[in-house]
Amino acid sequence: MISKDTILCISIAERPGSLGATIFNNAFEKLSLDYIYKPLLVKAKDLEIAVLAIRALCIRGCGVSMPHKIEVIQYLDKVDMTAKKIGAVNTIVNNDGTLTGYNTDF
Repeated sequence: MISKDTILCISIAERPGSLGATIFNNAFEKLSLDYIYKPLLVKAKDLEIAVLAIRALCIRGCGVSMPHKIEVIQYLDKVDMTAKKIGAVNTIVNNDGTLTGYNTDF
């Protein structure tokens, strides 16, 4: 059940799919975590606005799909060393308004 305390995680993609939502939402349920995961359609022209929304709406985490993995770096506060070396981010974590990019593909 979604409540005012439910923590939101998203993914951003130009062609969002439902596999991530299925995996994450099932895991959240099994672990009794009050989280929800929602894939969102984000066009390249709206990427900066989407990242601003992650911060403004206190979205806890965000998966990043192509073609946004490289372009998103410029909108983040911090980028993990591995993601810097690779030059791509596929995960954004929001810690009290500070957005940090990681690469978990590596």
